[in-house]
Amino acid sequence: MPSLERARPAMRIDSVWRMVLRLGFRLARTWWYLRRPHHEGALVAIYVGRALLLVKSSYRAE
Repeated sequence: MPSLERARPAMRIDSVWRMVLRLGFRLARTWWYLRRPHHEGALVAIYVGRALLLVKSSYRAE
């Protein structure tokens, strides 16, 4: 079965990528937990004629 033999390396590559992504996500979460980066919020007002669109980020304290 040649198709099964070709699928095994692809399955190994997929499992390696899954492991790398899981480890990377855990490292990123740990870095964020230790550093607690300061976030700056944004408020945007767009006027189109007489219409007004306000966009406000959800992580801003005010």
